Amino acid sequence: MEPGSQADGLHEVQNTFKDVYRLLGLDTQLGAEALRFAGTFSSDKPQNRVLSEQDASVALLRAADKSLATIVSSAKWLKTVVGKVVELHNDQRRAAVTRIAQARFLAIAIMLRGFDEETERNLLGTWERVTFRIFTLAGKDSRSKVGDYIRLGYRVLTEEPDAQEIKTDIKALADGFDIDAIIDIDTWEDWYGGYNEEVRYLLFRYEEHLARENGVIMNESQWAKVWAADPARSIEHIMPQSSGKSYIHDLGNLTMLPPGVNSSLKDRPPADKAAKYVECGMQSTLAIGRDIEDGLKWNKKAVRARAAKIEEFVRNEWGD
Repeated sequence: MEPGSQADGLHEVQNTFKDVYRLLGLDTQLGAEALRFAGTFSSDKPQNRVLSEQDASVALLRAADKSLATIVSSAKWLKTVVGKVVELHNDQRRAAVTRIAQARFLAIAIMLRGFDEETERNLLGTWERVTFRIFTLAGKDSRSKVGDYIRLGYRVLTEEPDAQEIKTDIKALADGFDIDAIIDIDTWEDWYGGYNEEVRYLLFRYEEHLARENGVIMNESQWAKVWAADPARSIEHIMPQSSGKSYIHDLGNLTMLPPGVNSSLKDRPPADKAAKYVECGMQSTLAIGRDIEDGLKWNKKAVRARAAKIEEFVRNEWGD
């Protein structure tokens, strides 16, 4: 390679890494994850786990070889992976399904394939449903399905199966997690606290469903406030926590409000909050407010009835 070309190549590598640092800002954890993902994707054989930072670095160096052209290519590849990792991290709407590392790896593989927008959205929708079903509804932790997700992510990127095959393989991850087997009488109890991201996600999806059903447009400005804040600031206990009722943290007693509205209501009883519910612009919360204004007594029976409505939606959305 000519000296001038070498200088140009080295300058391109330097600029690429400047872009990488600009994307990451001060978030070293995201940088470490992007490195590990990029190295795992660059491995010459499928892995059962995401490579460590050290092993990922070795894999990337091996892929870069000694040619300046391949070094430039590897730097650009790392930048691309970093961009997708940052994009997924910034997607607050999916926070409930991106807390599992192996799930993130598969999502990034789909995003890296360069599918058209509709195809990518469809595949990520399938990925969301399967992941939420396994790790929230079925209650599995981060030790579950590690190899299955990692191997599939690797195959999605390296073997380039078509979208329909990928969709089928994603759905197969949920084999053994039949919706009737993972939902029982205790499923909706005690959601607040450990499941705050999941509460927000599930109730958002329920809100989408109700909006479609009622033929209305979701109030995006109100939901933007919800996504921008810690989920606990927007999760409203209809029967307040101060009541000490046994069902206060059950999903049927939880709804969503913009953070400012939620904090202003504090520990008021349901009847005193109904008017604010009706005004909030969120379909599910609005319906509760109207029911209470029409004389519904908010008690354990009402909480269970609402949980049953949500469960019907869950079975349709996350079932087979």
